[in-house]
Amino acid sequence: MRSTSVLVLVIVGATIIPWFETLVAWVERGEAPGELIGERVEDGEVVRTRRVCAYPEMAVYDGSGPEGSAESFVCAAAPDVR
Repeated sequence: MRSTSVLVLVIVGATIIPWFETLVAWVERGEAPGELIGERVEDGEVVRTRRVCAYPEMAVYDGSGPEGSAESFVCAAAPDVR
């Protein structure tokens, strides 16, 4: 009997993230990924974008602009919540 493991990563607010294209660019062209832009699509329309940052950083609202736009966020160190 074969067993299969599946890893699911959920980014709150984003339904489309260009994981595969980013991986291909890294492997085939040596373009290491930085941050990605995820999109929330509803009824075929992009209603929100969000930055997907490299660990250990996270997307932090910069205090200006619409909260549904990736341009309103920066990748920064996660706050210490201890």
